[in-house]
Amino acid sequence: MSADLFLKLGNVKGESVDLKHAGEMELLSARWGMQVAVGANGGVLAPAGRAEVKSLRVEKRVDRASPTLHAQTCIGQLYDTMVLTKRKSGLVPLEYLRITFKDVMVSDIDISLGAGDDGDLEVVSFAFTEYKEEYKPQNGDGTGGAAVTAGFNCIKCVKI
Repeated sequence: MSADLFLKLGNVKGESVDLKHAGEMELLSARWGMQVAVGANGGVLAPAGRAEVKSLRVEKRVDRASPTLHAQTCIGQLYDTMVLTKRKSGLVPLEYLRITFKDVMVSDIDISLGAGDDGDLEVVSFAFTEYKEEYKPQNGDGTGGAAVTAGFNCIKCVKI
């Protein structure tokens, strides 16, 4: 099943014409993760340090948002919030994953300009201090089920 991926970031205007996500950035992919060092203590695995929440890296086409992102990255622009939304397409579109990030800053941009119709792409990395994740499983009739939520404050190293 195909899906749509959108990113809303402060005053940065993308090219989405979607009714629910007009003006947001359309993404090709997004990647992030968590990691914790693990050590063995008396034959039992245990965390050997604080969890590391990795930066969010998104791939997108060069678009209307690009010049603003580039300039604001150079000045260290801080954004209050950023929202990543993933939606299943189909007869009953379902926004099944939403991640809200707080205190966001662009930490890296890699731009790849191609010849011909290959398209111009950029990979943008975002650092943040906190995230809250909401996932809605899909019911048999295509609607969303009860949301499962979790979050983490990366500075205080606590669940929220």
